Amino acid sequence: MGNAEVAGAERAALIETFERLGPGAPTLCVGWTTDDLLAHLLVRERDPIGSPGILVPALAGWTERRMEVAKRQGYAANLARLRAAPGPLDRLMPAIASTAEYFIHTEDARRGNGEDPRPAVAAREALLWRWLGLMGRLFVRGVPSGVQLRTEDGRIRTLKKAAATVALTGAPSELLLYLSGRRSAARVSISGAADAAAALRDADLSL
Repeated sequence: MGNAEVAGAERAALIETFERLGPGAPTLCVGWTTDDLLAHLLVRERDPIGSPGILVPALAGWTERRMEVAKRQGYAANLARLRAAPGPLDRLMPAIASTAEYFIHTEDARRGNGEDPRPAVAAREALLWRWLGLMGRLFVRGVPSGVQLRTEDGRIRTLKKAAATVALTGAPSELLLYLSGRRSAARVSISGAADAAAALRDADLSL
């Protein structure tokens, strides 16, 4: 399965999850329902004015206003737009980035409603492991301790070196959820020095 196929499968899973849960369902994103999450995705991939605030805090207020505009279109209409095709901004993104985005937000909706993790897909896990290699250091840049990622099949990726190191062990998809701030929902184990583990738990992992 190629990268584009993996991204397409994750987008299909995201759409299916939105269809099944419907509007007003809780998510892992604090204060957001599925309506908000759907609007966020549409702004991200279709709104060149609103999307910069997703990554630039100074513009976040403008992004929120654009999300409110999108929400006024209604859940069904917004879902139809998402289902139709990826937006122009999304098509500019590499498949590996879209896969991570779709996976995280699918699990935001699913696990926010008490659902268990989906079965592992080897191609997806391989792609997300590569994504952690590209982006992992950004997630942990504010962590004072060393951070190491370990998969259950023995792969190791060191994101940050320090005298005291904490190791996160789990599937690449679960490691991604943890590092993207979904700590309570991620199926990972933590080992290492107690102070290093505490520093990781307390750190702001946002991009």
